[in-house]
Amino acid sequence: MNGHGWPTLSPGVGEGWETIKLVDDARAALVHSRAAVVASGTATVEAALMGTPFVMVYRVAPLTYALGRPLVKLTRFAMVNLIAGRDVVPELVQRDFTAEKVAAELRSIIPDGEPRSAMLAGLADVQRRLHPESGSTAAERAVEVLLGEIGSAVSPVGR
Repeated sequence: MNGHGWPTLSPGVGEGWETIKLVDDARAALVHSRAAVVASGTATVEAALMGTPFVMVYRVAPLTYALGRPLVKLTRFAMVNLIAGRDVVPELVQRDFTAEKVAAELRSIIPDGEPRSAMLAGLADVQRRLHPESGSTAAERAVEVLLGEIGSAVSPVGR
């Protein structure tokens, strides 16, 4: 643990990185960051709209996951990936959400190169999909896409 009560990175995980900081103002951090680690939810859409490459992470209690997972047939969890209809950002869920895997994903998107360029292009595609062309808001279009995905992927209880 460091002086702030936060765990420190394992030796070798952060080598070559300028700084990793945990901050209170998430939006300002997203705007000024080269890359981010974002919890699943609407924050992934915010990061996409800001054009900040990121890794989506999510973990719940093992019992909650074991009970809920069979009911949900989604192959993707990140709202950005659902909106795009493809994998734009990596998703580290449950057991895949480890410090080593987060660091590995960040190592691929922080420097300039194909992984970063591909993610930036995918985020731009999500921005275009949410752009107000039809008169509806970005939030309304996102809800339409997500409801379509979720509606076809949730198994009714008792089937």
